[in-house]
Amino acid sequence: MTAGIDRVASRYEKRYAEYFGSSGGTPFAIRAPDGSEKMLGQGPRRFTIAATDSRAMSALATLDRLVIAEAYLSGDIEIEGEIEPVVAHRNFFRDKHPMVTAWHMLWPKIHGQVRADAEFISHHYDIDADFFLSFLDKRHRCYSQGV
Repeated sequence: MTAGIDRVASRYEKRYAEYFGSSGGTPFAIRAPDGSEKMLGQGPRRFTIAATDSRAMSALATLDRLVIAEAYLSGDIEIEGEIEPVVAHRNFFRDKHPMVTAWHMLWPKIHGQVRADAEFISHHYDIDADFFLSFLDKRHRCYSQGV
């Protein structure tokens, strides 16, 4: 393993023990851009968090939920395997931005739900169509929150 994966892996091993306890939990791996991996947990891996570059390794090293989510959305981090356990265990990653979370809840209360909804809807529909086509059906261009 490279020094980069060793540094990140030691943080993940500690967090894995804290989060899942002695009974163990969902087995997964983290992979550095050079292909070196560290397996966490026992049994068949459910997913692999793969870093595509040094920025992704830096993001993974933070164990910060927001930083890692942004790296995933920008394509620096890829998830291989099952996505459901990643989402189910999102609290494995720490929320180091409680004020941001609180602001998202307070903003509609301060400025009014109607205004907040209008801005959220506007933001959603102002996003370039190429973003949505990255995961929507190319032929029908539709999705449902119920699916």
